Amino acid sequence: MWDRMRAETADKVRSFLRVHGITEGTASDAPPDAFEPMVVHALYNALGGLAVVAAVARGNTRDSAEVMRFTPAEMEQLTPLTQRLLAKYGGSLVKWQDECALAIVLITMTQAKIARLQRAPRPGVVVPLHPEPTQPA
Repeated sequence: MWDRMRAETADKVRSFLRVHGITEGTASDAPPDAFEPMVVHALYNALGGLAVVAAVARGNTRDSAEVMRFTPAEMEQLTPLTQRLLAKYGGSLVKWQDECALAIVLITMTQAKIARLQRAPRPGVVVPLHPEPTQPA
């Protein structure tokens, strides 16, 4: 990656990474199980919620879009590999995993509450089922 950057840009990026405690290499020295399973599950819950929103936005029904959520069995199956990859590429986040987990859980809970909201009908607005055709003038 560094060889595709101008020297000045590479120096700025390296300085930024150093200031924020991120090692320059692509992999960290964090142990494979550095991230708690709860953090991984929260991540997959958030991703599943976003996938549901995306599916509904694309025109799918809310009920059919629920298939996009990760099941507990799927999360259990994905957890070990995800922990290893998070430790490998996100090792500097280990010290912030509690904060990340809390943020993800709060976002997921709020998203679930928003999804359960029902829109109130607008007072005074009547939408006919079969509108009358308009006559040309």
